[in-house]
Amino acid sequence: KEMSKDFTIKPKEKDSRIPILVPPFERNKSKLRFGHEELLLDFQTTLLYNAKVKFEIVCFPDNDYDKAFNKKLTQERCESLKQYFMKSGVDESRITLKGNDKTDPENPPPTASQAKGKRYIGTTYIVVKSF
Repeated sequence: KEMSKDFTIKPKEKDSRIPILVPPFERNKSKLRFGHEELLLDFQTTLLYNAKVKFEIVCFPDNDYDKAFNKKLTQERCESLKQYFMKSGVDESRITLKGNDKTDPENPPPTASQAKGKRYIGTTYIVVKSF
């Protein structure tokens, strides 16, 4: 059995934002969804191999309706990811969290109607803070 996987190597830069391309959460939920281990494995491995890198988990909400709910939701999402990385062996002192109350300005929700069953889920980033 042969398996191929494409990847890009980028040099470490302070404040570089690395998006988690497939959302590890369901819409308006803060619990990591089924199969999140597969989605986060590359991040987990990279963070374990780069033990001096400090990073920030940045989460954006799914809509702009309720700022208080959005702030709470994104903080809980950040905390879920933090717990996942800590269980994987990443030291807690390396992780900071940033929840937002507005959707991602770089990846906003679509304005046109989407395909049935496809819904916008807020973006999540890993931001390199120091190395």
